[in-house]
Amino acid sequence: MMYDFVEINDGHRNQISHWSYGGGYMCFDMEKNYADLYDLINTEKYEGFVAVNDEDEIIGVLECYIDEDCIQIANALAPEFIGKGLGLDFINNCIDFIVESYEYARENIVIYLRPNNSKAMNLYERAGFIDVDESEEWIKMELSI
Repeated sequence: MMYDFVEINDGHRNQISHWSYGGGYMCFDMEKNYADLYDLINTEKYEGFVAVNDEDEIIGVLECYIDEDCIQIANALAPEFIGKGLGLDFINNCIDFIVESYEYARENIVIYLRPNNSKAMNLYERAGFIDVDESEEWIKMELSI
């Protein structure tokens, strides 16, 4: 599936705010996480992007937080694309986009996952991320590049 990353805007935010995952993914429903989505649009702390296809349909979202040591990312496919075998390609495309767009020359990309999200952990492991730290609330994974 072909798509491009573009900077997130209010129209995208409105669409994403209605995403509902259901099942084991309900904790990621955007309506329940509206404050996080608002921060993604309205703060310089994060940079947000959406992956859109040729029909301008949102495929997924990518959030980047840059500090001195690394780039921390968070990303998600739109609910209608979950379970269709697109996750690994989406993660790899997010990483390629970050490296190219930011001329990223640091050693690691970091993501935090909830411990109960075993599907995502397996997917990130397949993309080359390793588990480097754990708490009751988060698992920190890093990709060496």
